[in-house]
Amino acid sequence: MRYRSTIGSYAVILGLGPTGIAVAMASFSLQGAWEMVGLGVVLLGLFGWILLGTRYVIEQGVLVARMGPYRKRIALDEVTKVHGDRLQYGPVLGLGSDFLGIEYGANKAVNVS
Repeated sequence: MRYRSTIGSYAVILGLGPTGIAVAMASFSLQGAWEMVGLGVVLLGLFGWILLGTRYVIEQGVLVARMGPYRKRIALDEVTKVHGDRLQYGPVLGLGSDFLGIEYGANKAVNVS
């Protein structure tokens, strides 16, 4: 099964980064600073990868949470607790503001939306 992340305030904050980068790229291109424009293209690609590449897949007893370049594999039989909440602790692998906190293994946790 494949699931997409919810979109919330966290995604809006992530959206401000590409807006600022695009404005800076326009300014640098007018000044002829093409290496900075290239850096902006790379950063925009990273933001796009995060925004469009966030998803969760459950396959053969494993939850695979992906957010751009970040990936977490969690064996479902290692999950000790799942609770719904706003962001509390652990790495964030989602774009929403309401999360499911998943605790697993030896004191490990991740938040997904």
